[in-house]
Amino acid sequence: MGLQNSRILDTHYPNHHSVALLVHNEYVDTVLGAFAKADVSPITDFDPLSPSALNDPKYTGSSDTDFLLSEAKRLHQDRLVKVVLRIHDQNRQIAVARDFYYGQHLISQDQFAELYASIKPSSRAQGRTRSAASPDALMTDAAASSLPSNTIISDTSSPAISPADGLSAPSA
Repeated sequence: MGLQNSRILDTHYPNHHSVALLVHNEYVDTVLGAFAKADVSPITDFDPLSPSALNDPKYTGSSDTDFLLSEAKRLHQDRLVKVVLRIHDQNRQIAVARDFYYGQHLISQDQFAELYASIKPSSRAQGRTRSAASPDALMTDAAASSLPSNTIISDTSSPAISPADGLSAPSA
């Protein structure tokens, strides 16, 4: 079809015989043009929040419309959260999550907050992790504690050991 894989952020399957592509707004016209050339017609009236999108047999016998609507919404939101987490670039993850929450109102505030916290943990949380760890030892302390007592740490009279000394590298 001639589409650039790097411009497609995600591909998922919301229903039988349908594929959803997540692309940047500026790439939509290119994708639709490629679809037209390949004689692929996009589904313009698909509603992932409709109970008719629930194809699991466990929902077949239910006549509770409110339950079916809430399940369709829950499953769609779960799918969108997974879509965001599959994106490899952190900045793109944040941008897509923001659009899903602020722009399109597809995910809840709690879901957005949880996504944001998992993608970019707060500096306070990172600070707690760092402060809980023991401080690094000075390099002189590390060298002194790891060398035998008869080893001279700094001796300017002895030649420096290099890879070309014949000991650590084979001679030519």
